[in-house]
Amino acid sequence: MKLITIRSQILEVLNRWKKIYTAEIWPEEQHITKQLEKLDLKVATAKNIKNIIGNSSWAKKQKCNECGKHFKKVVMLGEKPDYGSYTAYICKSCLKKALRLIKTKQ
Repeated sequence: MKLITIRSQILEVLNRWKKIYTAEIWPEEQHITKQLEKLDLKVATAKNIKNIIGNSSWAKKQKCNECGKHFKKVVMLGEKPDYGSYTAYICKSCLKKALRLIKTKQ
C-alpha cells in the first residue's frame, strides 16, 4: 500500500527513468537522464518533467480504478506495478465507501 501523489511521482522520476533507460541499452536517452539529474525534484513541476521527457505520463493525476475519475492523490493497493500485476489505484472517496461497506453487518 502506498500513497501516490504528483510530488511522489516527481521525486521518483529520476530513479524510475534510470531503471528503464540504462546507459548500456539506451545511450541515446542519456541526455534526458542528465536533464533530470539537474532538476531539484523537491520543487520541480509535472510540466518540467513533461518538457524534459516529452510526455506527461511520468507525473500526472492518477485514475481511480473504482470510480474512473482522475485525482492528484490516490492509494496504490496490491502488488508493485508491473506487467500482469494486480494493482489498483483508489481515491479517498472510494476508500471511504469501501470502509463503510466492510462495516455493514451481513
